[in-house]
Amino acid sequence: MNQQTINDISDLKKNYTSLDKKLDTNFGQFDKRVTSLDAKFGQLDKRVTSLDTKFGQLDKRVISLDTKFDKQEKRLTSLDKKVDVLDERMELIARKVVTNEQKLGDHDKLFDKIILKLYEHDERFDRIEQEMMTKDDKREIMDILDGMTKILITGQQERASMLSALSRHEERIEYNEQDIKRFKMKLGWSV
Repeated sequence: MNQQTINDISDLKKNYTSLDKKLDTNFGQFDKRVTSLDAKFGQLDKRVTSLDTKFGQLDKRVISLDTKFDKQEKRLTSLDKKVDVLDERMELIARKVVTNEQKLGDHDKLFDKIILKLYEHDERFDRIEQEMMTKDDKREIMDILDGMTKILITGQQERASMLSALSRHEERIEYNEQDIKRFKMKLGWSV
């Protein structure tokens, strides 16, 4: 092999090694992004669990209010029997109803806050989905890598065939140079 061929092979090996290192780096970065996204999903899961707990607390409060309303109904039944006390008891119930309406108003505000949080989470999920690598992205990268691999293999095969052809040409040139020397000697020309 001549020095140029050896240099070409050495350059090809360096290029291949550089490409391999770049691919390792890119896949390492991709793995870090996937790990980061897993952590974010874990955080989102914790937030959803927290919201579930808050809904459970709200549910308990509503049940407590239902119980209070049941007690109020029993009181109203007993108040029907007592006409004299009816006005006083009705005012008491009216005040309690206002208080309960205020509590329900507070609950409405809390539900509005929860709904806003859900919308925020939807937006976050949308952003996460936009940042995630999809199967199509992965397929596209793999197609590019397959194409580059084919180009490298084809280049290596062409170099091998060119080296083989060059070797044959060098053999023919040496053979022709020997023939020329013999002809010159027969003709008496200086060699």
